[in-house]
Amino acid sequence: MRLLMYVLAVVVVLAIAVTCLRGCGHVPTAPAPQATEPTQTLAVPVPPAAPAVLPEPPPPSPVTNVVSVPPVADATLVTLDVVLSGQRGIPYEGTVRVDFFDMYKQYTSVRQTKQVHGEPALRFSNMPPIDCQITARLNSYLTTTTNVPLAEDAGTIKTVTLQISPARELRGTVVDAKTKTPLGYAGVALIAGGTNTACCDAAGAFIFSEVQDQVASLLVWHEDYPTQQFSIFVPPGGTSSAMLELVRAARIFGHVYDVSGRPVTACSVSYFVYFYETQSDQQQHANTITDANGYFDFPHVMPNEKLCVDAQAGNARGSVKVAVRAGEQRELQIVVTNRPPPPSSNGWIRVIARDTAGVPVTNANVCLLGGGFSMVGQTSKAGGECVAKERVGTFDILLTCDGVPPLVLTNVVVRYQETTTVHAVIGTVTPPVFGEVRRANGKPAVGISIMAESEDKRAGIIFGAQTDAHGEFTIPVVRLDFMYKLTSRQVVIDQPREPVKPGDFVHVVLKPYSAIQLQAVASNSLQNIAELGCAFAREPQGAAESENHSNSYEGSIHKLFLPSSGAYCLTIKAKGYKPVMLQRTFLPDEDVNLGTVYFEKEAPE
Repeated sequence: MRLLMYVLAVVVVLAIAVTCLRGCGHVPTAPAPQATEPTQTLAVPVPPAAPAVLPEPPPPSPVTNVVSVPPVADATLVTLDVVLSGQRGIPYEGTVRVDFFDMYKQYTSVRQTKQVHGEPALRFSNMPPIDCQITARLNSYLTTTTNVPLAEDAGTIKTVTLQISPARELRGTVVDAKTKTPLGYAGVALIAGGTNTACCDAAGAFIFSEVQDQVASLLVWHEDYPTQQFSIFVPPGGTSSAMLELVRAARIFGHVYDVSGRPVTACSVSYFVYFYETQSDQQQHANTITDANGYFDFPHVMPNEKLCVDAQAGNARGSVKVAVRAGEQRELQIVVTNRPPPPSSNGWIRVIARDTAGVPVTNANVCLLGGGFSMVGQTSKAGGECVAKERVGTFDILLTCDGVPPLVLTNVVVRYQETTTVHAVIGTVTPPVFGEVRRANGKPAVGISIMAESEDKRAGIIFGAQTDAHGEFTIPVVRLDFMYKLTSRQVVIDQPREPVKPGDFVHVVLKPYSAIQLQAVASNSLQNIAELGCAFAREPQGAAESENHSNSYEGSIHKLFLPSSGAYCLTIKAKGYKPVMLQRTFLPDEDVNLGTVYFEKEAPE
């Protein structure tokens, strides 16, 4: 019985479970079609609307056709596309110029210039199929130049990518050369293609953010200081810091009188640096006019050991030679006289030369210095004597003899209708000035001419020597009691700036320069050309910044020196031949071999 009741209970439970399952499944199925139908009804209009808005497939682009099929160009001309490749973030603003030159590297009158206002590429049309030069001068970039041959590109489009580098930055401080005190509010001018000026702050600091040249040329001025020039090396794409030391000005003032002691009014007074007695009118620095009292004043004179102050009123003239140092004030009195032209000779000079043992020297060469050279080639005869007519004046005498050091006798006076006798002892040993020469990069400077010029006011002669393979030199000098200034006509000496004395071993440091080597050959005969002259200019037709001359050595090899750096046009000249023009960018302390340069004969007139 119990078993029967248990079975019935199980059956009832199963029936109830089946009923519940059927009821629960029926609830969502009934509204499912109702929920689905409205969803389908709302979504139906959306899909057809999208294709109704889409346009028809576009036809082939006409721009694509132009790029794939270049337009027909004139078969005799060239189209040039210049692509500028610079630094991201720096806009392209400036000019791009194309110059043309013929087979002789002579520039023609054809030129095209375009302004750039952000465009990364430019097109130059109707260009002749000859060699050209592309020059880009863009703000915040270095001036970039490249040569492009177009002789084989007639009737085509030639693309050139111009890599331009960001401009350099120069920061600096202007200080007093002696005290190193900053000079606030000094003026600084950067000399490049144009002149850019800046005013220092109260601490003497300045900045130029767009320096084009690797060697920046600066002009600096300040109250109580004369305008002075500096050359600073600035690395490509980098920043350079410099301390510019200004030398304090000297002052020269005084009066001009005539022979009666009366002031000379409206008299022209000038000062200049002199190097040789025969070239005292070179490098004039300033000029002024005396007032009613004959007074003149030069308040800002660059200190120098060799200044000549000259006064001239009509035919009357007078001059004074003076040495002034930084901050010095020098008062002068100049007497002007009407000096007639000196006669060819109105006195005599007699030189007696002996050696240190008292034996007459019969082969001594005698030369007078002062107001021009005279007695050149005179040789002492029997008894060591040399007698010659000479005009009235004050002279220095130079005596040279083989195997012994030269000798200089200073301030020898020749008087009217008198004979001046001078006794000279030849053979006194004087130690030389010697040392080593280094370039700015630390390497030995080879083949550089170094000269020692006496600082004495009347010793107007220069001795020199050439550096050897180790950059060393030895210069014999004439007086133990003289100081000597080291100079060079080829390069610029940075150190030492002060004179040196005989016996000193001098460490000479040069400012950056470029040494240029080439072989000069005549194209018609292939003969070597012995003498060359070269002018260096920034522009093809611009004024030359420097000139250099060279005599060949080792057959036909020439050496030229450029005491600066940057992009230059070289005009190389040889007598009887057409000049050759070359263009190149020179880096500081770069040695350049131009190879063989061929010269064509000039056509007879």
